[in-house]
Amino acid sequence: MRASMLRSIETVLKRTSSSLSQSPSPSPSHLIRRSFASESSPDRKITALGAAGGIGQPLASLMKLNPLVSKLSLHDIAGIPGVAADVSHINTRSEVLITFGV
Repeated sequence: MRASMLRSIETVLKRTSSSLSQSPSPSPSHLIRRSFASESSPDRKITALGAAGGIGQPLASLMKLNPLVSKLSLHDIAGIPGVAADVSHINTRSEVLITFGV
């Protein structure tokens, strides 16, 4: 890591620890509770328009890496089978669909 990045992390940690020591302890009703759902998370379907472009390709890759996305649809007026092949090789649970044309 860069030295400037480490310094900024140290500064944030110092500020956080000093603010925590000055604040009163939280009451039990304000504690964060963790709960688990019995159902799976809802399907999230994302469509990337302009997927063959300079912004669409990295956007499609980032959306494919997002664990909340279940279906990723790529669309462009140009043919995009290469982009779809690249994105579909990323090993995640989401499936990739392609459409092209007007």
